[in-house]
Order: sequence, then structure tokens, then C-alpha cells
Amino acid sequence: MPYVTSVERHGIEQGIEQGELVGQIRLYQQLLGQPEQPRDQLLSQTREVLQSQLNELRQAYNASH
Repeated sequence: MPYVTSVERHGIEQGIEQGELVGQIRLYQQLLGQPEQPRDQLLSQTREVLQSQLNELRQAYNASH
């Protein structure tokens, strides 16, 4: 197994977290009947923007159910 530096590990963890946020956003968009944003468009956003968008979608979903 190759050696992974702490910097690389941090980058990998950030990438995984960003991917999870993108997946959740796209799922809520599906559940709400909204068009899904392209993955590339979402991946170009900062973590903070993605988290904010996810929070808004989650609130909209909870308000509709």
C-alpha cells in the first residue's frame, strides 16, 4: 500500500466530503422534482456553498412533507 501524506489524506477526505454533499443535493433535487444540477457544476462550488444549498433543499423537502 503506498504511503499517503497527511496533506494527501486531507485532500482525499475533502474530496469524499464534497462528493457526499453533491450526492445529497442531487437526491433532494430528485425528491423535490427539481432538475438535477450537473455534477461538474456542483463540484466547482466551495464546500460552504454546497452545504448552504443542501440546507435549503432539506428545508424545502421537510416543509413539503
